[in-house]
Parts: sequence; C-alpha cells; structure tokens
Amino acid sequence: MRAYVSVKKKDITDGEPEDSTGCPVALAFNRLLKTGIRAEIGECITFLGTEKNPWNGDENIEIPIPVSVDTFAANFDDDDTRRDCEPFDFSLQLHHEVAAAILKPKYL
Repeated sequence: MRAYVSVKKKDITDGEPEDSTGCPVALAFNRLLKTGIRAEIGECITFLGTEKNPWNGDENIEIPIPVSVDTFAANFDDDDTRRDCEPFDFSLQLHHEVAAAILKPKYL
C-alpha cells in the first residue's frame, strides 16, 4: 500500500533545521501515525515507538528515504536555501503489515 504525505507551509514554518524528529517532513508524517509513534528523518525514515518491526522483530521500522525528501531536507537544513523551500507531496510504498503497525486506521 502507499502512504501519501503532504508537507505543508505550516510544517515548513514550524519545522526545525537539522532536527530529525522536528523537521517539516517528520511533522508532516506524524499526522498519519498512530499515537505514540513518531517519524525520524535521516538516511532513512525511522518510525520510533513501534512495538516491533513485523519483518524482523526490531523495535523500530526503517524505510528508505525518497529522493524528493532527501533533497528537501538538504535544502531546509542549509541557511542559504531554506527560504526557497516549498510545500510538496510524496508517497512511500509500505508493506501492509508495516502500514497496519504505524498508520492511523483512516490512512489504511
């Protein structure tokens, strides 16, 4: 299944540069997540607070980061390009078990 995420102007305004759990992408993704689970954006998207990864039993679930997210994060973290950041949408392909473990029911 696909999870669709919209990074809004408010996420960009409220986001913190170089803060993996407080950046605009994490703030946007957190709207889709179950209570107690939060997104951390780095070399991959890590979902913190999950009971276990349905694939391997690890505590956190990690998903490869889309190129558009990596590019946005690099621009947002740079003082010279942050002001040029615009809202954008992206999607992630999630295995059904992973989606069920992290997403609010209305996003399944």
